Amino acid sequence: VRTNLKYGSFGQISSSFLAKGKVGKLYASTFLKYRQANGKYPFSLTNDGMDTTYRRDNNFYSDLYAGGTLGFRSKKSMVRLIYRYKLIDQELPGAVILYNSSADEQMKTDDHGVFVDGQRHIGRGIVRFYSSLNSNTLNYQDPNYLNSTGGINTTYINNSLNGGSIFYYQISSILRISGGTELRYSSLDANQHFADNIRRLHSQSVLGLGLFSDNRIHLNGQLGFQYAEESQSNGSLSEDAFTPEVALVVDDLFGAKRSKTSFYYKSSFRMPS
Repeated sequence: VRTNLKYGSFGQISSSFLAKGKVGKLYASTFLKYRQANGKYPFSLTNDGMDTTYRRDNNFYSDLYAGGTLGFRSKKSMVRLIYRYKLIDQELPGAVILYNSSADEQMKTDDHGVFVDGQRHIGRGIVRFYSSLNSNTLNYQDPNYLNSTGGINTTYINNSLNGGSIFYYQISSILRISGGTELRYSSLDANQHFADNIRRLHSQSVLGLGLFSDNRIHLNGQLGFQYAEESQSNGSLSEDAFTPEVALVVDDLFGAKRSKTSFYYKSSFRMPS
């Protein structure tokens, strides 16, 4: 267990807490970190023999980070569950200008993340899986936007979910196979009419085969596939691509000298934005 507490200028306070432990094959850890600063800046000014004492109010700032990990580990297996949280609350801009004694603009960020991954050794191979869920909310407020007739209060919500698995297996001393697949879904929503609500689906897969001969000629072949689809209020956009890739590696063919020759073809596309 570890803790600390610090104080500083501008009303700054920083504190943290960390704890971790292990029981048999199980292990766990947690942490918490908090900071804040009120931005109050007292100062004295001497002008033509006249002393003036004043306090300038800069922007307020605070952030909170927290999380924990729970895991299991053995000789052939590993599983982890991780949670992360972040909260940032701040006044904007970074410092109040001289003719304005307050910071009316505010921005708040709230972020949650959950991650799961595991790994298993099977014979001469390894299989790994992973998944994550993330939710992020950003809110911006400015009551003086468009002078006194307007004001803005905008919230953006970004959610994403992805999962996948990869594997590797040594079939024989000269033949190896590997591959993986991943699927990701994300969304972006806003409370303003000028912003589109966006949904995106992206998947990709790859399969590879390696052939080795007397540690001299290495032949690696790889075949991949990607697909992306995006929908929004003004229409939809989708695109896919087929991505083959073949490589030939020649190693130590001439005794002490080493050479490498690669041939490949790859077709890709730009993700919609």
